Amino acid sequence: MATPRAPRRNLYCLLWAIPYLLCGVFSRLLNDPVSHAVFVWLPPGVAVGAYLLTQRRNWPLLLAAFFCAQLVLTSFTRGQPATALVFAIAASLSSLLAAWTVQRLAPREGGVGLVAALLA
Repeated sequence: MATPRAPRRNLYCLLWAIPYLLCGVFSRLLNDPVSHAVFVWLPPGVAVGAYLLTQRRNWPLLLAAFFCAQLVLTSFTRGQPATALVFAIAASLSSLLAAWTVQRLAPREGGVGLVAALLA
């Protein structure tokens, strides 16, 4: 039987959107002012770390949080809703796929196999 705190714990997953947004804003500060090229984009690291630290049953909630956060970040800088939507879909799904790959390929005991999974 689920306790009343279980839904609250699930909603704590949404708090991962805050460091995601903060890292996105900070990454935008590192853009090239002339070409507006993004040299460092930190939010995927936050997203993959959040997925790896959260139970898999909460991943859909994380996916929704990161999708919304990326949509907010992209809509402020790109200005076009279609572009913001495509960027948000690509960013949220790629982080989910990266975390899933690491979990599937990483050996249980860690070691060098974990590094290989991270590189994959």
